[in-house]
Amino acid sequence: MIVPTQPSVLELEFSKRMTLLIHPFLSSPRWLKRSVSVAYDLLAIYLSFLAAWALRIGEMDYEYTYYDLLALAIAACASIIVFVRLGLYRAVLRYMTHQAFITIALGVALSATVLAATSFMLGGKMPRSVPIIYASIAFITLGAPRIIFRSLIHWLNPGNKEAVIIYGAGNTGSHLAAALQMGEEYNPVAFLDDDKSVQKSTIRGLHVHSPKRLEKLIERYRPTTLLLALGDNDKTHLAKILKAVSPFGLRIATIPKIGEIINGETSITELREVKITDVLGRDPVDPIPGLLSRNVKNKTVLVTGAGGSIGAEISRQVLALSPVRLILFDNSEYNLYKLSESFSKHPASNKLEIVLGDIRNEKSIGDTIARYQPDTVYHAAAYKHVPMVEANIWEGIRNNAYGTLLTARAAMKHRVKSFVLISTDKAVRPTNVMGATKRFSEIIIQELQASSDNTHTCFSAVRFGNVLDSSGSVIPKFREQIANGGPITVTHPDVTRFFMTLQEAAQLVIQAGAMCTGGNIFVLDMGEPVKIIDIAKEMIALSSSRNGKPGNQPKIEIVGLRPGEKLYEELLLTKDCSGTEHPRIWIDSSPQAINEAGLRATESLEKAILEKDIPILEAMIMSDITGYSRAASSEQSLPSNIYPISNYNS
Repeated sequence: MIVPTQPSVLELEFSKRMTLLIHPFLSSPRWLKRSVSVAYDLLAIYLSFLAAWALRIGEMDYEYTYYDLLALAIAACASIIVFVRLGLYRAVLRYMTHQAFITIALGVALSATVLAATSFMLGGKMPRSVPIIYASIAFITLGAPRIIFRSLIHWLNPGNKEAVIIYGAGNTGSHLAAALQMGEEYNPVAFLDDDKSVQKSTIRGLHVHSPKRLEKLIERYRPTTLLLALGDNDKTHLAKILKAVSPFGLRIATIPKIGEIINGETSITELREVKITDVLGRDPVDPIPGLLSRNVKNKTVLVTGAGGSIGAEISRQVLALSPVRLILFDNSEYNLYKLSESFSKHPASNKLEIVLGDIRNEKSIGDTIARYQPDTVYHAAAYKHVPMVEANIWEGIRNNAYGTLLTARAAMKHRVKSFVLISTDKAVRPTNVMGATKRFSEIIIQELQASSDNTHTCFSAVRFGNVLDSSGSVIPKFREQIANGGPITVTHPDVTRFFMTLQEAAQLVIQAGAMCTGGNIFVLDMGEPVKIIDIAKEMIALSSSRNGKPGNQPKIEIVGLRPGEKLYEELLLTKDCSGTEHPRIWIDSSPQAINEAGLRATESLEKAILEKDIPILEAMIMSDITGYSRAASSEQSLPSNIYPISNYNS
């Protein structure tokens, strides 16, 4: 950790004396300060006139004609009038911007023109070059003192403003610096930028440095915060910056998105902390409007498991797409209450129907679908916590597989047009009960799709990996462990997972369901898998930046793989997949997508559930029907056929 150097006694004494000297002027009435400014400007114009003559004729002692002095008086009055009209004297000196210097330039140019024209019309003896020389000198004598005064104020009297360094010297960084200089909270002291072409330049009075000089800048200025003004730079760049600055214990914050600022939703100075989702999440692609609204706009939509993370986010996005009605279905009273409260002030809240029910109860889910007659069902209700389901096999099968069967069959019976199952990457070659139940659920909807009783419903499933910051992800767990001082528990140093933001996942689910042609297993392009241990390290770095304490960081402890857990997850059964009109949505077109061994899976499942025949259920779920195999040891190796989705079919 860097120990900041303290200012010397002489620096402190000089700063104190200068502050005492200028304080009376700063605290005086505004009319007095404006009067002083006008008086100085008149004096500066007169001295500039004398200097211009002296430089032109080469001597100081010169007798000016009455007409030359009259021309100067007229020119001076014209300058002051221009300054007043353009608001120069309304600008506060300590917050003076480049616009003030444009005003000075315009006033001086007009003054020189008036000087030359008046002298000529009055018959004065002024050489023609004097007005040009006068304009150059006047711009300096009028502008330079204002720059010096502003810099002096910023140096002597930052008040309680925090010293900050801005990372990014582009337009965004420049606007941020200007806004902060005029505010009362932050005092920008320097820029950092990776672009060598702008390094060593000066923007808004601040020098632009290479990021390699951060340590020296901290020693010199003692900043508390690093502000990121990176515009639309990618998250990989953000992660690299975070890794580079984390040892220094600076608080790291970023500005709102430019679109939010332009729309008036926020201001450039409303800073926010950098979150782990900012670092790990991808930059989303724009949705295809037709896909996003096809199964939602002017339709009745039912979301099961609406109180969960993904169900709640799907509900939020659906409500924004103008449905006729949105039914929120969940078996958790508390989750439904929280969700309904979050929607209470939504302009479309009158379209909501809150239903407390259970997908494991055929009458509960059946009556709900019969009553509201939804056009689209998003089936997000499921148990997702691997160790919990592993320890409660009966409830896991009953909820995930049987609950899907009852919900999907009710949808088919009441002629729901679109049924979308939220699946998981753990359904591919599952090694745990949760993954096997989700794979079985995929088989159920494909069997129902092929059923002769199905005449209206288009069934599909959307398979994707972990959702950042969802209720069951590692991020809330790591956050709690960091808050408690550690240790942070990671199951294996090489364990990897696919990650996606909640917002992007929900958006892609809605669009995927709109492309259903019958029994499709859609797969979302999750990008590259991420090591869980790297997430832990990033979160530790972010925590240190918020607290300003790089020392005593929580330790990472390797605790071993949990029951049913794999080192890696997959998204496809084989490399066979096909693209869709959306660049991040694919279709699993492998032959195993419709498993012949499970053609009568629904009948067998229902019989075993009704008889509560747990051995039969276990044998059915953990069999060749789902492709289940027990998890290998912690020495698993990544298979050679695991690639990012975008590399498939290439």
